[in-house]
Amino acid sequence: YYARVSAFRTLVQQFLDTTDETGSNPEKQIISLGCGFDTGFFQLKARQCEPKRYIEVDFPEVVAKKADVIANEEVLRQLVKFPPVQDGEFHGGGEEGGYSLVAADLRDLDACIKALSRANYDPSLPTLVLAECVLVYLPSDGSQALLQWAAKEFSQAAIVIYEMINAHDAFGEQMIINLEMRGCPLLGLAGTPDLEAQRSRLTSAGWKRSEGCDMRTIYENCLDPVDVRRISRLELFDEFEEWNLIMAHYCIAYGVNDPQ
Repeated sequence: YYARVSAFRTLVQQFLDTTDETGSNPEKQIISLGCGFDTGFFQLKARQCEPKRYIEVDFPEVVAKKADVIANEEVLRQLVKFPPVQDGEFHGGGEEGGYSLVAADLRDLDACIKALSRANYDPSLPTLVLAECVLVYLPSDGSQALLQWAAKEFSQAAIVIYEMINAHDAFGEQMIINLEMRGCPLLGLAGTPDLEAQRSRLTSAGWKRSEGCDMRTIYENCLDPVDVRRISRLELFDEFEEWNLIMAHYCIAYGVNDPQ
């Protein structure tokens, strides 16, 4: 879990720090699909480095619960600075931007686009789309339609996906069984069984370039080594064989559209 959170935090910060061809840092937008109870916006806001727009999308019942938490926690409420509107949604800031929390079923592309419109999303802004363990639960045709729409809609954008891979071996097969027993079938996994399939999915959807790494590679090569050493000293750990197996069955893949 540390590797996942740290990797996403690093990628988000790299996006926010990216400058244009003139060396200036333009206004930006982050869209989090299937956000759940993620606190990414509030962490950025507390550090005063949030983008102009930060839009979160999830099922109506999740949005209602999250909005209720925000409304009843003083610290979070002060960071948002405006009350929820109808049905527990937050619609941030109009032209001024801000935080939005809107409801939609990601399997329904039209409903998702309407939700983003209620949040005043801006296709002209450099945009980072986050899909953290989300698309794998959608049918492959549904996730592909969403990826194609985003690639076409945002000319300067990146998308970051966190998902399971390598379902073909014994560990992967058991992982699928365990999740299905919990009522969480991985409907999209057959279409993206490995890293190459993850990369191909993005380029076939219209993203100009794509990359991906399994989480073991990311942990060993992409995270801050000082912080990794700090984490490794917090608790004695010797289950490396199982840990390596788990890390090899999750990945981060990303696609980029950038005319520069």
